[in-house]
Amino acid sequence: MYRRTLQTFVAAAALFAFTAAYSAPASAGGDDSFKSGNKNSLKMSGQVNRAMMWVDNGDETEVFHVDNDNSSTRIRWVGKASVTDKFSVGFVWEVQAESNSSSNVTFAGNDSDAGNNLFNERKTDVWLSHKDVGKLSLGQGDASSNGIAEINMLGQGAMYAGISDTAGSIVFQCTGCATGISIGTAWDRHDGLSRLDRVRYDTPKIAGFVASATHSQGGDWDLTLRHAGKFGQFKTKAGISYIDLGQTSNTQEDMVAGSIAIMHDSGLNLTFSAGTRDNKGATRKDDDHIYVALGYVAKLTDVGTTAFAIDYGNADDVKADGDDFTTWGVAVTQNLKDVSAQLYITFRNHQLDRTAANTNFDDINVVMVGTKVKF
Repeated sequence: MYRRTLQTFVAAAALFAFTAAYSAPASAGGDDSFKSGNKNSLKMSGQVNRAMMWVDNGDETEVFHVDNDNSSTRIRWVGKASVTDKFSVGFVWEVQAESNSSSNVTFAGNDSDAGNNLFNERKTDVWLSHKDVGKLSLGQGDASSNGIAEINMLGQGAMYAGISDTAGSIVFQCTGCATGISIGTAWDRHDGLSRLDRVRYDTPKIAGFVASATHSQGGDWDLTLRHAGKFGQFKTKAGISYIDLGQTSNTQEDMVAGSIAIMHDSGLNLTFSAGTRDNKGATRKDDDHIYVALGYVAKLTDVGTTAFAIDYGNADDVKADGDDFTTWGVAVTQNLKDVSAQLYITFRNHQLDRTAANTNFDDINVVMVGTKVKF
């Protein structure tokens, strides 16, 4: 296992060095692309996102040194070629190098758990795009419903509807009762299909609307409608998806989820997300969630914008019927525009009640401080 991981890292480092070496001459002229001698171009980008995470589960506390799973450390290569003025082809290859993921650490593990070092593919995707016809994508990549519950304009480094990306494996404690319920199993943002092997089609943008559909390996599929626009002093982003899960799941039928974000020119913004999932079996309730956030993006310094936000989320019946999960948080992020970096701090409280058994669990409190640097 260690040898294979080392070989993968060495291969990635070699490709990184090769690309960087050949990109340097082009960058000096103001172009960050590597030219291969034909009409194809190759661009490399990525990020490193590291943080310290303090966790108190009501029984013990610990500081974890983590990769922030809200937006993990990664590197990508994007290729593109224009066949005509309207028709282009391309690919995306993106891999993740996430050491000690913030969503996987636990009190039972240790800060350097080798099993929590994730080096894997995120995207291996090719696409064909025509301005009048739309875009067809083939390979490992985003389903059209991926991110549908996460739309926001908060500008935060560690706050959005993906609550379980921060401390998601931390388990709730309860005196005198069995537990095993983690933040990640008590909360679900119903975010549709993720990155997977699939075929996806997106229509051209019409009056701000884009319709999309996905068919994935195993037979699951989705339908999605998104919109982005500007109305006077307000900028909006919104989307909604229907997701069929019944082909690959023995416990789930389908899901509907969506979110909307509105930002005023002043920097004040609002986010709302909701979703519900139909579970198989007459005795199992459907589970659902709502998430709201209020944010403000201010220009306080010349180095970049400062984003403030507060949020609230509630999920019912996710792990078991009668479960009631509630979370709230506050966050501040300082953007450093000239170096494409962020500094952020977030506090979050998690509460779980199992009403069916009249059981109350200890709160879990989390503070995350970190930085993301993009290149």
